[in-house]
Order: sequence, then structure tokens, then C-alpha cells
Amino acid sequence: MNEIIKYEQNFNDIINLIQISKTKAIFQVNSVLVDLYWNIGNYISEKCVKENWGKSIVKELSIYINQKDPNIKGFSDKNIWRMK
Repeated sequence: MNEIIKYEQNFNDIINLIQISKTKAIFQVNSVLVDLYWNIGNYISEKCVKENWGKSIVKELSIYINQKDPNIKGFSDKNIWRMK
């Protein structure tokens, strides 16, 4: 027990480094997700203009994503339309 007290500040420093890295990782993941959503929205926006995509095609896309990989979450037709 005395060893823990002796090194407590050092151990706390390491805990601090872990927490800082976890926070950085969360921000990076969020940044990548925002980029993904923007790219999907941009792609769909272009298709809406050039190929007259509408809500029914976006609904089909949502179904397709779910069928191809049921583990992918967050890509309902409403969410995809919001990305646009």
C-alpha cells in the first residue's frame, strides 16, 4: 500500500495522459463522422440535381444499407435526408 502512496502523483499523471488521449480520440471520431455525413449529403445533393433523386430513392438507399450491413446504424431515410 505504501508503494501506491509513494507513486500516487506519477500514477495520476499517467491517468491524466490516458484521459487526454481518450478525449482526443472522441474528437477525432466525431470529426471523421461529420466529414462522412457531409460527403454523403453532398453526394445525394448532386444526385438530386443531376438525376432527380428524391425521398423515395433515399428510402431505398436506407433499406439497401441496412440489408448489406445490419450492424450499420444511423442511416435511416430521415437521417440520410438530413445529411443532404
